[in-house]
Amino acid sequence: MLATNIILIMCVDRGYGSVGFNGNPIIQTPSLDRLAVNGIRFLRFYAGGPVCSPTRGTCLTGRHDFRYGITHANRGHLPAQEITLARVLKSHGYTTGHFGKWHLGTLAPNYSGKPNRALARNYAPPWERDYDVSLATKYAVPSWVRPSASIMTTSD
Repeated sequence: MLATNIILIMCVDRGYGSVGFNGNPIIQTPSLDRLAVNGIRFLRFYAGGPVCSPTRGTCLTGRHDFRYGITHANRGHLPAQEITLARVLKSHGYTTGHFGKWHLGTLAPNYSGKPNRALARNYAPPWERDYDVSLATKYAVPSWVRPSASIMTTSD
């Protein structure tokens, strides 16, 4: 039986000071604060790319974004032959999961995300990239709404 859980949290628009365990007196993050106290924190970390997709892919593969082909946000896909952190952990008996924004390929085989692109070319969902369980989104999901922002609704 494995004794260690590994949780990697990547937040696209969260700054260093946006959590309680780093001293923020306003934003309440009690669950993250408990994880920080009871776990291991890596304090020196460099982004693997200038935006979310190449950074996420670099973190999961350990390779430069030019090596696996995702150099911009939500463009391209993570090739199936890439050895990911999830694949390595699975080989050691771990159950792997991805929850949140994926941005390393499309989630539906008939969706390109961009006009005039080959539809199935960038299909690469997390469940086909070494994850046992996933709840993935195509785009970022806002965790809060600014008080002055209006909420748009549409009807079908």
